[in-house]
Order: sequence, then C-alpha cells, then structure tokens
Amino acid sequence: MKTRRVLLVTLCTLILIAPVGSRAQTAREVPRIALIAINAPVGKITEGGAPVWSALLEEIGRLGYVEGRNLIIDRHSAAGKKDAYTTIAAQVVATKPALVVARGARPLLKALLAATQTIPIVSVFPVDPAMLGIVGSLVRPGGNLTGPVADAGAGLDGKRLQLLHELVPSAARVGYLYRRAQWNDPFAASARDAARKLGITLVPSLSDGLVDEHQYAEIFAGMRADRVAAVLGPALPETLKYRTTIAARALDAKLRGPVKRCVNELRRRPSHRP
Repeated sequence: MKTRRVLLVTLCTLILIAPVGSRAQTAREVPRIALIAINAPVGKITEGGAPVWSALLEEIGRLGYVEGRNLIIDRHSAAGKKDAYTTIAAQVVATKPALVVARGARPLLKALLAATQTIPIVSVFPVDPAMLGIVGSLVRPGGNLTGPVADAGAGLDGKRLQLLHELVPSAARVGYLYRRAQWNDPFAASARDAARKLGITLVPSLSDGLVDEHQYAEIFAGMRADRVAAVLGPALPETLKYRTTIAARALDAKLRGPVKRCVNELRRRPSHRP
C-alpha cells in the first residue's frame, strides 16, 4: 500500500508540473497521459479493473482530473508479448503525452527510454533499477525515469540478516530461501558476506525455479534436519506470494526470528495473490 501511495503522489505531482515544463504548453491545453500494461488488457486499465490501475485512476479523479474533460488518457497493453514493447513505445511518444506510467518490465522501460529522453516516465521497481542498467544510480538516476523502488539495492539481504541477528542473536544457523540459478548474484553475495561478518552459518535452501505453495513443507523439513534456528526469505515473487505459508511453516518447524512475532497477524490476513 505504501508503494502504491508513493506512485500516486509521484504521478499526480508530475501531472501538475508537466504543463509548465520544456514543452511550453498553454493554459488551455488538456494534459495527456499514457498508461502501459504488460499483461492486463486495455479494458482492465480502468476504475474497477485491474487493482493497480483502478487505484491509480481513482486517485487521479480524487484530485479533480476527469477523463475527457481536463485529462486525456491513452491506454496501451503489450498483452504479454515482449516484441510489442518497441512498437508501443513509438506509439506513445508520437502522441506527446505529459507523462507515461508503465509497469516495471526492464525491456519495456528500455524501449521507452530509447524512444524519449524528455517525457517523464513513472514506474515501480521490484529491485534497484541501477542493477537493471536503466538508471545511473539510486542517488543520481539522471534521465526522465522515476518511481519508487521496492527492494533498494543488492545490500538489502545483508541488512535483513543483520536485523534478524539483532532479534535472535542465538541463531547460529540461518536458512536462506533462494533460487539455485541466482545463488551467485549480488543479493545472495550480500547475505553470505553479512553471515561471515556475524559468525552465522548461512544454510541455503535452493530451488530450481518458482516454488509451489505445497513444496514449502519439504523445504522446511529439510531446514529442521539441518538444525536451522531461523529463516531469511528474500523478496522473491514466490516468497511474497506465499508469505503466510512460509510464516506458518517456519512456526511449525519451531524456527525463531521475526516470523514468530508476525505470524499471528499474517494468519488473520488473506494471502496476497498477485
């Protein structure tokens, strides 16, 4: 919810400032924005449609913008086809919108950045966009791309492990839910480095791809056999999707750490299924 609010504030701010920018619009011009979905059909980019777009459009309306009266909205969807990104980017830029809002697929954002260096582009990033090669850095991103970052930098897993150690200093062996193909990436390297400095044995539980909800029973049985005392779950799509299951399995396996403190709250909430 916080990420969504940041996106909405960023969007609405840009809508307000865009008319006085370098394109020198007159006071009578109606601002135009473009909304680009990766998978959702155009018909879902509406209030009451896909949740993220519905929330966005509701907030725009709350701020006094009415489509067809003082705002023009162009909707585009790649319909899951990556080869459509370049075509969509060209179509969007040709209409000269004051702002583009696009879901955070790197190929789509790269296509937009290749098509324009001046039109503001807003997105939400699951990881540091500098790591994706689409901005210079988080501190000085440069260019015309902006938006909130959900997982700000490769050092975050190391920070998470430090926090877990502060909460459960007696946990000498910590399980780490990650993917085998990504075990040598900067995020896992950060966790391994923090573990060495803290004197913790990091016990990886490496999957070969997306983990099904029912596979966590086997994963946590293995952790218990490995005498793991706590578990670290990085922000992978499956760990976010099945966070309630992970919390419950960790508690059942008698693993300690932050999970024990939040599991009751998570059990009261419905699982998020993106």
